Amino acid sequence: MFHGNRVIYIAAIKTVKQLELGHVLKMILDSETQLTIYNLLIHPDKLEIGDKIGKGAFGTVYYGRYKPDDNPLHAKEVAVKTLKENCGYSDINGFMNEALVMSDFNHPNVLGLTGVCIQEDTDIPIIVLPYMEHGDLKTYLRHFRYDQDEADKAPDFPQLLGFCLHIARGMNYLAQMKFVHRDLAARNCMLDGNMVAKVADFGLTRDIYCSSYYRQDRNKLLPIKWMALESLQDRVFTTYSDIWSFAVTVWEILTLGKVPYPDLENYQILGYLENGDRLTKPDVCTDGLYQLMMNCWDENPKSRPPFLDIAKQLEDTLTGLCGYLDLGEDVTSSHVTATSRSAARAMYSNVSTDGQSYSSAELMLPRNPRSVYGDYREIGKK
Repeated sequence: MFHGNRVIYIAAIKTVKQLELGHVLKMILDSETQLTIYNLLIHPDKLEIGDKIGKGAFGTVYYGRYKPDDNPLHAKEVAVKTLKENCGYSDINGFMNEALVMSDFNHPNVLGLTGVCIQEDTDIPIIVLPYMEHGDLKTYLRHFRYDQDEADKAPDFPQLLGFCLHIARGMNYLAQMKFVHRDLAARNCMLDGNMVAKVADFGLTRDIYCSSYYRQDRNKLLPIKWMALESLQDRVFTTYSDIWSFAVTVWEILTLGKVPYPDLENYQILGYLENGDRLTKPDVCTDGLYQLMMNCWDENPKSRPPFLDIAKQLEDTLTGLCGYLDLGEDVTSSHVTATSRSAARAMYSNVSTDGQSYSSAELMLPRNPRSVYGDYREIGKK
């Protein structure tokens, strides 16, 4: 599809009369959607595409540099997401729906969209996204378990809790926007250069302004081990089912990326949950946090805490850890292994549940010296 260092750029509508959607999008998209996509168009001129950094079920991801003007200091790192060469019209339509969903988002803990480009030779669209230096959260956490040389650099409990808080903020924003994610998991959360977690992969996201729930096609693959009880039983997806998936994601984070229900096959999960069983408490987890997770796994969807309350409780926990550390007391009894009082205070002193008022520097976690973006997640791999 793409070879060498092809160049593309975002340009203002008034200066890009040569931009065209191409016959493929004109054929499969309605006129209103075509206009929206046109306003997101990127023209081949100011984005250098480099090496492949990942491959998934959808296609390939490349590293790129976007140059909005002639000043090299203004260049930005981006990721270019492509479709596989033998993609069909349904693949393209889903790809464009994902781009449209992302174009509506503006939150520090939700991955946004840079733009869309139409390949001149094939008329197939590609999506340009902000570059996430540390890749997906699952891969980032797992390498601390698999690489013994890196084990001593693994994030401690407050740092892991910080990732959970970021995701809770992002999900609260999506809930306020009336969007259901339906595939929340550590593999679908990304880490930027400042170690700020961002909710990503909106291929399954649905707007619920016009519908209180979404029933998934039973013929499509589903992330069974992350799904809520009602989603498994009736294929019903709501913000409440996202809350369930969030708690499973927290379990992943606290176990450094282990697979949920490691002793169970997918077909055994429904019976296990219907029996009242849940994921066991991770070794690095406080009683209060585990109770929050259990509340998120309540059989009654409406009994689960909303994301706003979840974010507030996580914030309070982090604030409490800072105060606890300031007292100079032994923190090991609470499963906390913070590296220093000053580091914890710097990371968590100014958190806010609204997701808007904190600075990334205030929540910056120690950066792993080795980038793991090369292990970019495979979308759809469960």
